[in-house]
Amino acid sequence: MPYDLVVDLGEKFLKIQVKTTEKKRLIKKLPIYTFKLKMGGKKKRQRLLEKDVDFFAFVALDILTVAYLPSKTLLINKKIQHSINFQTKDIKSQNKNTKYIEDYKKLII
Repeated sequence: MPYDLVVDLGEKFLKIQVKTTEKKRLIKKLPIYTFKLKMGGKKKRQRLLEKDVDFFAFVALDILTVAYLPSKTLLINKKIQHSINFQTKDIKSQNKNTKYIEDYKKLII
């Protein structure tokens, strides 16, 4: 199965894929949370499709924070992108496309 959890909303079910990371990693000298969005083990990873999952839950274990994003916001040619990066708001970025993990703490359906 390409999802980890199912949420029953009564009239429909939501498929949620959970991705975790233990801590930030330095990317271009910035501390970043990186989440790989492929499915499977290290040797046999495959890209997820739009139909495979409705939401992702990104768990940063070191700060006990979960960020939620709908899978449709992560699409490239009907496939889920390879990875996503988040920063925390204590590190200000010059990049206007920066995603801050604190901004996605609510699951908005």
